[in-house]
Amino acid sequence: MKLRQRILIVLVAALLCLVLTVGVYFHNRNVHDAGVRSAGHVWQYLAASRSIAEGERVGPSDIVVITSTSDQPLVGAFGPNERAKVLGRIVSYPMTSGMVFTGSYLASADSAMGLPHKIPDGMRAISVKTTDVNDLGGFLYPGVRVDVLLAVKGAEKTSSRSLVLVQNVTVLATGKQLTPDPSGKPTEASIVTVLVTPDQAQRIVLAEEGGTIYFSLRNGGDNDMTEQKPTLFSEISGVPSAPPPAPVVKHKTLASGAPFPPTGTSVVTVLGSQSYTQMFRGNLPVNPSQNAPLAPRSESQNTPGAQR
Repeated sequence: MKLRQRILIVLVAALLCLVLTVGVYFHNRNVHDAGVRSAGHVWQYLAASRSIAEGERVGPSDIVVITSTSDQPLVGAFGPNERAKVLGRIVSYPMTSGMVFTGSYLASADSAMGLPHKIPDGMRAISVKTTDVNDLGGFLYPGVRVDVLLAVKGAEKTSSRSLVLVQNVTVLATGKQLTPDPSGKPTEASIVTVLVTPDQAQRIVLAEEGGTIYFSLRNGGDNDMTEQKPTLFSEISGVPSAPPPAPVVKHKTLASGAPFPPTGTSVVTVLGSQSYTQMFRGNLPVNPSQNAPLAPRSESQNTPGAQR
């Protein structure tokens, strides 16, 4: 037998083996799948309907239900009735279309990754230092709405005042917590983060430098904005504010020791061999007692002109 014929026979045999192997593989897979289906091992999972980048929030249109056949369920996957556990979560790693959502691919609900995504366009998050009194004894929690107040101490106690900086803003976080305590227990925090506009953020920053910040808790359904004027301590104590101190005016002193105000027009009147000085302010003469007494006129002053 020629060499060419031998090579051809070998190639045909190899091709037949390949076809037979592929056929057996698909036959076995179909038999397996049919067996799984007949045994009830068909699973449905929530999967991504599109490619989702790391850090994105899962929206309603990003979730689809897919069907999978397997002997065992996919660990950490979410079923069709668990959409609430996926919706709104932050994706920790990039996902492609059709990938099944699992707990390892989604950040926890209170993860710090979720804070930037809670800030709508045009808004800002700003943190404010608090005390046990300022944070209402721990009864502030993420999601509640508050007014932010400022208390300023004056030079005198009666001049101290308080005012409302911003109204009806949302608390985003208390300390490092982005979600309320599941048991509803109050949580004390030294920092409270609120959602504000850029202008409100500037007002709060300046307020912290000049006074003490307080939070006033609002009813969850109360969104009214009312105009409120500052309140002075004198208004609630009944003690009138002390009048401002009178300005101290320093007077110049003439050679004779008689003082006269530093501003005005000085007019020297010459009468023969004597002269005297008169101060005028606003076209009116100043108290004559503040004028310089008559003084003898020297020879050098005997020049033409009676007034200057």
